[in-house]
Amino acid sequence: EGVNAQAVADEATARTSADTTLQSNIDTVSGRVDAILNGSSESLDTIVEVVAAFENADSDLQTLISSNAGSHTANAAAITAEETRALAAEGVLQSAIDAEETRATGVESGLQSQITSEIASRSAADQSMKDDLDSDIAAEAALRSAGDATLQSAIDVEVARATAAEGVLQSLLDSEQSVRILSDQGLQSAITAEENARVAADAVLQSAIDAEELARTSADNTLGFAY
Repeated sequence: EGVNAQAVADEATARTSADTTLQSNIDTVSGRVDAILNGSSESLDTIVEVVAAFENADSDLQTLISSNAGSHTANAAAITAEETRALAAEGVLQSAIDAEETRATGVESGLQSQITSEIASRSAADQSMKDDLDSDIAAEAALRSAGDATLQSAIDVEVARATAAEGVLQSLLDSEQSVRILSDQGLQSAITAEENARVAADAVLQSAIDAEELARTSADNTLGFAY
């Protein structure tokens, strides 16, 4: 591709140079014609000289065209050769790419086969582990259920025992409460009787004290009259 680009650049340069030369020749011929029309020089003061000048100009132009044609042919040959080389290189490269694709496809197929096998092995191992875990969990659940049943049975027995003991204790408490109530009632009755007896005794004592005071007052009065 670099050679091709260089050949195209050379061709463009050659064409530009040829165009410049051609324009220069045209300008020269045009100037000569103008000179003929407006007054020619001594070298162009005859038809023969003018024709010779045109022939010389045509000869120079033909030489330039032939030279450019040769350059164009050489450039075309170089371009064709570069195209041939590039096509051959592209063919080799495409062959290498095809071979690499074939190799990569084979490797990928092998890797996919290994991955598929690994997935199958992992799946089988995972399933086996899951089955073992399920079995262990089921066994543990059975043991837990049996233990829970045993514990619940023991709890039920203890609840029954405690309920019976609480019943007996409540009966004893009720009996004790009844005895305490009767005892409290007897004690209250005795206290009330004692209070009544004390009140009666206090009344008798007060009556005796009052009688004694009255007797002493009467005696004191009697003694007073005697003096």
